[in-house]
Amino acid sequence: MYKRLLVIIPSIILILSGFFVVYFTQNPEALPFPFWIFQAISQMTSVVLAIPLIYGLAKWVEWKRDWWKIGLIAVYPLLIEAFAIVTGWPYSYFVYGEVLGNIKVFGLVPWTVSLSWVPIFFLSFVLVERSRWNAIWIKSLLGAVLMTTFDLVLDPGATTLGFWIWKIDGWYYGVPLMNFFGWLVTSLLAFAGFYLLFPQYKKLDKNIAFWLSLSGIWSLIFWIGIAGWLQYWYLVIGGVVYLGYVRSQLLLIDE
Repeated sequence: MYKRLLVIIPSIILILSGFFVVYFTQNPEALPFPFWIFQAISQMTSVVLAIPLIYGLAKWVEWKRDWWKIGLIAVYPLLIEAFAIVTGWPYSYFVYGEVLGNIKVFGLVPWTVSLSWVPIFFLSFVLVERSRWNAIWIKSLLGAVLMTTFDLVLDPGATTLGFWIWKIDGWYYGVPLMNFFGWLVTSLLAFAGFYLLFPQYKKLDKNIAFWLSLSGIWSLIFWIGIAGWLQYWYLVIGGVVYLGYVRSQLLLIDE
C-alpha cells in the first residue's frame, strides 16, 4: 500500500506545483519573494526527487567497491553537457537559463543536472532489465531509445520556460532535432559504459526496481504536468502513454 501512496500523492503534488513553475517562470515579477528563493526551491526540488534513487542505490550497489563508478555516472552528464555548450555537439548550441540557479559546474552547467539526468537513466535501466532482451548491445540501444523518448516529453516544456536556451529555433516546440540525436548518442554511450563498469551486477528484485525507478517516474509525471499547464496536449498524451508502458513493465504500485 505504501508504494501506491508514494506514486499517487507525490504525483498530485508535482502536477499542482507545475502550475506555479509555469506561472512564475513566465511572470517572475509576480513572485512574492526574491527570484533567488525561486531558484533555491528549484534546486531543492531536484534533490528531493532524487532521494528514492539514492536510497535504491544504497540498497543495491556495493558502495565500498563501486562508489567511484556511481560517481562517474553522476559526473558524466555534467561533462557531456559542458562539452555541448562549448562545441555545439552533440545537442546543438545552447546555454542554461537562470531558473536552475547560478551555481554552475565549469561556469556552464547547473550542479542539479546530475540529479535530473541520473533518475532518467536508472528508470530506463530498470525498464531494460525487466525486458526480455539479454544481449548488452540490444539493451544499450533500447535504453538509449527510452531515454530519448523521455526527453521528447521533457525538453519542450523546459525550453519554453527558459531552463535552457537554444541558439537555433527548432521545429519541435523550439527544440532542434540534433538534440534528440545527441540524446541517442550520449545515452547509448552511458548504457555501454554502465555495462562495462558493472559486468556483474546484482539482478533487480521488485523492491529494488521500485526504488531505482521512482525518481524517474516522479520526474516524468512532473514534466507531463508542465506540458499540461502549457497546453502541449500531444506531449501530455505521449507522456501518459510512456507512463502506461512503465506501469505495464514494472507494476510499481502493486505490493
